[in-house]
Amino acid sequence: MSGIGRTTLYGLLSQGKIKARKCGRRTLIMVDSLESYINSLPYHQPDGRQVSD
Repeated sequence: MSGIGRTTLYGLLSQGKIKARKCGRRTLIMVDSLESYINSLPYHQPDGRQVSD
């Protein structure tokens, strides 16, 4: 869905930046948590500068 890799997602989980739930052995990333994290990232600028909201 996001294009973010599994290792990166687990790193974000351990840093407390996103939330997840467990369903048996599966780790389910909460959509609202992932959307909030992605929305908090700066926008990409073609000239290399980063611009935030």
